[in-house]
Amino acid sequence: MLNTIRKKLELLNRYASLFQNHDDSDEMHICLVDVFVTLIEFWVQAANWFRSNALKQATKEASKWPELHQGFENAMHKVEATLKHLFDLLEFRRFSDEKARKLDQETRLLKNINLSDESGTFPCRMLPQAPYTGFLGRKDTLETIRKHLDPSENLHQLKSILLHGIGGVGKTEIALTYAHTFAASFDVISWIQSETAEALRQSFSKAAFELELPGTRIEGSDESNMLIFHKWMRQQADRNHGRKWLLIFDNVESIDDIDPKYMPVTPGSVLLTSRHHDVKLKDTRPLEIKPFAVAESFVLFKQILNDNHSTLVKKEDDDAVLQLVKSVDGLALGLRQLAALIDCHGLTIPLFCEKYKRNAHRIRNSARNVQGYGHTLDTVWRMSFDQLEPDTTSLLAIMAFLSPDAISEKLFHVDKDCDDRVGEESHVNKASYLPICEDEFIFDTAARELRRASLIGRNNDALSMHRLVQEAFLYGLSPKERQKYFDAAVSIVEKVFPRQVNGNPFHNRWEECRAAIQHGMSLANRFAELKRFKLSLNPSAAFVELLKNCARYLFEMSDYYSSLKLLEIAYSACQDKDSILYAHLKNIECASYFEMNDTRKAKEANNIALKIREALYIQMPEEIDQEYANSLNNAGCIEAAEGRVDEALALFSRAEAIRVSLGKKVIVPLGLTYMTSGRALFLKQQYAEAIHRYNMAEKIFIRAFGPKGHFMAHLNYAWGNLEYAREDQRSAKRYYESALQILRERSPTHMLLSACLYKVACIESWQGDPKKAM
Repeated sequence: MLNTIRKKLELLNRYASLFQNHDDSDEMHICLVDVFVTLIEFWVQAANWFRSNALKQATKEASKWPELHQGFENAMHKVEATLKHLFDLLEFRRFSDEKARKLDQETRLLKNINLSDESGTFPCRMLPQAPYTGFLGRKDTLETIRKHLDPSENLHQLKSILLHGIGGVGKTEIALTYAHTFAASFDVISWIQSETAEALRQSFSKAAFELELPGTRIEGSDESNMLIFHKWMRQQADRNHGRKWLLIFDNVESIDDIDPKYMPVTPGSVLLTSRHHDVKLKDTRPLEIKPFAVAESFVLFKQILNDNHSTLVKKEDDDAVLQLVKSVDGLALGLRQLAALIDCHGLTIPLFCEKYKRNAHRIRNSARNVQGYGHTLDTVWRMSFDQLEPDTTSLLAIMAFLSPDAISEKLFHVDKDCDDRVGEESHVNKASYLPICEDEFIFDTAARELRRASLIGRNNDALSMHRLVQEAFLYGLSPKERQKYFDAAVSIVEKVFPRQVNGNPFHNRWEECRAAIQHGMSLANRFAELKRFKLSLNPSAAFVELLKNCARYLFEMSDYYSSLKLLEIAYSACQDKDSILYAHLKNIECASYFEMNDTRKAKEANNIALKIREALYIQMPEEIDQEYANSLNNAGCIEAAEGRVDEALALFSRAEAIRVSLGKKVIVPLGLTYMTSGRALFLKQQYAEAIHRYNMAEKIFIRAFGPKGHFMAHLNYAWGNLEYAREDQRSAKRYYESALQILRERSPTHMLLSACLYKVACIESWQGDPKKAM
């Protein structure tokens, strides 16, 4: 007991030293009093117990002191709760200080952005990797692309080419080789990953950052970076300014995914790659990339083999080489992997050919083929997979579930016994971690073996994997193996993705979310895809928790459609439809639809969340109180939006009562309640009461996030509406413009920005300046 108390007091002393010169020092003094009162009460209880029991007898029966042990546990529970409260205060203060520092830095950085002058650093080459060694043929194709996209020939128009064809035929390889070969023709070359909206945002953000455009930031600023890049495209990339640019959109699924939102309008060059022939602009020149003919495959395959020091092709090997190249149907991917397989086996080409034919016969009727590809490619893949060591197989399997383009090696370097997310419940089964995630040597050995087999690529500290190899590997696993590796992939992604706790936003952790969001989305898509093919996985609570956090992050990025799509997958994976976790999912759905101005669907989702939380609140109020208050506040917002203001105020009052009782740990949600209830009072034209509420909300938001925090944009807009209603146009305009400044810097695609612009336009028109209003 004494040792436990000593450790608690040491921790208390450490926390106390961190509160020096803080505004919360009074709170610290109160907590100190609480701890020592608790300990004194326990000492009194212990002294009385020992007086009423013979000390000698008590010592002999130390294991039979139930009253004393119970009192000690109760005291330690109170002390632990106080320490947790202090930790939350320190985290809140650390976050506030860091947020204020970042906002101040960003304000100084963005204040004088001017792209009217010459901006950017040239030449700028943003390409995913170095040129392919031993590029296979395609000289005519490269020349066709060069002529069509030659920047010296198309000075006044946007020129584009589409490379389309089946997977594995070499489209990406051609695009990359073209970019490296003719790099000197362009001032700027940017590679845009295009499979998802998130990949597009991150690619354009990186393009702006690599170009070193004024105002670009690498942390949590994809939308603003992207807008800065497109602003540069409009103002600086025009040929009149002498800048020649090339954008490469890789792996486009639909032209609607990139046009018009991401497509430049100034003269320049665009190269598209896709499996689909209709992914093109109005004047795009389509160029089908076909598999190599047998004769060309023969020559190129011998070239690859001869480039491998361990494999020299002799004249007498030609028959075996011909049989092998016919087996992979002229696919560039197949030729490379077949050559790597020969190198790994260390056999002569004729002996390998015989082994290959035996495996082809065995695999033909046993393996599930990747859709659109015959058993012959499966033979290459199966032989490649079968030779792998168990740890190497584990690495390949986990990568098969992740986003294939840039898989950071850091993702695999986890410590399963260390989780610094204090106060957050973990759903991860730590047994699902595999040796490659715990031993860096095992990981490096496995990665090296996969690269030698040409199954993965590597660029700096990022790994990559062809989508066809991912599919081939996953569909060849047994159900038990597929489940095992799915759980392992979920574990490592869930480990690094921040968890949303008690409805609090991710505002200070966007960069962590950004680094892992594509892997979370990939896991969700794989889960849904395998379910469609009747290869269902058993989803864990950790998987649903991960999807919840991913959906929340996408909501905060104003990507409501992607968030809702992810939620649909999460619903199908969530087994318990009466759980807290299911209520969390519905809460995000409610918020998304509310931001999209669909109050009917928002209300439907919130009613489900509120029903679950209300039932749980009755059973365990201390565990669900914060979330219950969130649903009450959401319900109030919906009622106010639909004109039922009195009902809204009643709901806000219930939410406020809970949040006030919880104290500083929910200070930001309390500020939201003050703001939303203030808006309801404004709708009732009770302006004095509304102003009082706005002032309380403003004090909280500025203390938490600074004057340029996201919630301050909403509050400034509310202030503007109030002043506009009181016919103080000058004050209203000032508030709207303050909101606009925040939104342009932090959330340039948020719908509130359009609302602010509209209100400012109304004021300009009212003041007699219709031209400025337009």
